[in-house]
Amino acid sequence: MQVFSDKTTAITLLLLTLGTNFLLYSSWDAAMTHGYLFALISFLIHNTIKWYKYSNFKYSIGIGLCIGLATLTRPTEIIIGIMPFLWGGCEVF
Repeated sequence: MQVFSDKTTAITLLLLTLGTNFLLYSSWDAAMTHGYLFALISFLIHNTIKWYKYSNFKYSIGIGLCIGLATLTRPTEIIIGIMPFLWGGCEVF
């Protein structure tokens, strides 16, 4: 299932990389948690979408791992634990 075209996705990723501090945090300040949390929350969103589509135990484990690792990385990220529960109201995907 493809939600957006490849061109739209490529332009969005390019703008996110060049228009935010992500490039700085992923290259010069790699010891900071921003890049790792960006990846973990991206995986969490991916696993949440797949879990609502297939309701597979594998995606449940992925959701738990992403939330757990994000919480270990920065304890205030425990708040993202509510995201999979609130995702069901979003009918876009």
